[in-house]
Amino acid sequence: MNLPNGPSRRTYVADASYRMSDRDRANVMDIFDLAALERLISMLTPEDRSEVLSHFQYGDPTSEYPPPKLVRFDAPELQEVLEQVWVPYWYTLSPAALNSESQIPGRQLALARMQAGP
Repeated sequence: MNLPNGPSRRTYVADASYRMSDRDRANVMDIFDLAALERLISMLTPEDRSEVLSHFQYGDPTSEYPPPKLVRFDAPELQEVLEQVWVPYWYTLSPAALNSESQIPGRQLALARMQAGP
């Protein structure tokens, strides 16, 4: 797959006409921000969308391993949206976990939102 981690530089802009199917939406794990994920997926080429989406969906129940989770893009505009996708994950963790360093994106954004209040 030709994910946007290669040396070529291009601009990633959301495709306003893109919508995930009801089935795809239903399969997204509830620890992710669905609106941000849809925005992220819309920024990718159609050829890359299903593979990236699979990182955020419930896996095959017959599979021995859970689906992999995407945590980094080299393209800053994609990474910025990926951070938003992961924010709800951080809300499920203890305060101690929130204060520890992690490679999982969205931590700083989640902390800022929590400190800002409702």
